[in-house]
Amino acid sequence: MFENWFDRELNRYTGLDVFAHAFDSERGWHVYQQGQMSVLVMKIELDDADKNAILNDFLGVKNIKLQVKNTSEEQSYSSLYRAFRNDFSLKPERLDTIYAGRYARHFYTKQDIDGFKQKWVKNHLDSQPVNQRHYPHL
Repeated sequence: MFENWFDRELNRYTGLDVFAHAFDSERGWHVYQQGQMSVLVMKIELDDADKNAILNDFLGVKNIKLQVKNTSEEQSYSSLYRAFRNDFSLKPERLDTIYAGRYARHFYTKQDIDGFKQKWVKNHLDSQPVNQRHYPHL
């Protein structure tokens, strides 16, 4: 699960515990230092141009540009995936559990979290949400 990724993948091999250090969730990125090692962590929600500028500054170069690859729009299932994303929602109680975790609290502002909840609860405002018809456990 993503909640434990930093512990399982980064801390395990480098000894860097990102949760033991502050993260500027308003800015959306931070450079962590662990001995001789520097680790850049950025929110995926940052604008691509901002990500490019941050990455170039971090690496001390001027010509790196992140590229978007393998997007759902390029796949044969794109219309199905788009329909699913438009119809999918989660119960407010489930969202509260998801966003109460240390990952969300560490990297995101309260406004970010409220916006994410709003996005994923939208269909529960309808009389019969799609996910309850097809995915009653969500």
